[in-house]
Amino acid sequence: MLTGASVLPLLRRTEVMPSAVSCRICSRKFPFQSGKRVCSKECRNELHERLKSMDDQQMNMLPLLSASPELARRFVGKPEDAELAYLIKTDAPPTAVSFRLGCFRDGPRPAKHPRMRWFPYLIFRNPPVYSLVEWQPVHVPFAGNYAVAYFDDKCALVGPPKFFIEVRKPNAMFNWSDGDTSLLIRPLR
Repeated sequence: MLTGASVLPLLRRTEVMPSAVSCRICSRKFPFQSGKRVCSKECRNELHERLKSMDDQQMNMLPLLSASPELARRFVGKPEDAELAYLIKTDAPPTAVSFRLGCFRDGPRPAKHPRMRWFPYLIFRNPPVYSLVEWQPVHVPFAGNYAVAYFDDKCALVGPPKFFIEVRKPNAMFNWSDGDTSLLIRPLR
């Protein structure tokens, strides 16, 4: 006799598992395996690229942050990036000490899976961030709208980007394709 414990009968699953399932990418049939969604390594890579592209494209819906006309007048006669610095610094979260800028490539040939590239990139600067404490000119490949991502003193992302900002005068030193495809930072040791 058992006291103080309830005995639950063991339940057995009677569901029949399918013998074959369809690949989420190419629709080919493949033998069922728990957790497997695609039929091959190529389809797995394609699914990964699609999902990353969808995440980046969601970020492309962020609002554009710009200075009001009266605020913009305050920067007349000041360095070209004074307005950019002001907007990035004033909207920074309290724990942020650095930032990165990310953008999609403009051009005549759209990519199959468009991805955002982040600047500065790791080879250019380690860790690949611009300081909020001591302003440094931003180096991006072309003029355009860039998402702003803030990082703390340990180079951890403070939160997802919340807005785009227009960079009118880039200090181009590299190509768009040189940028990092990952927003998160993995510094060189």
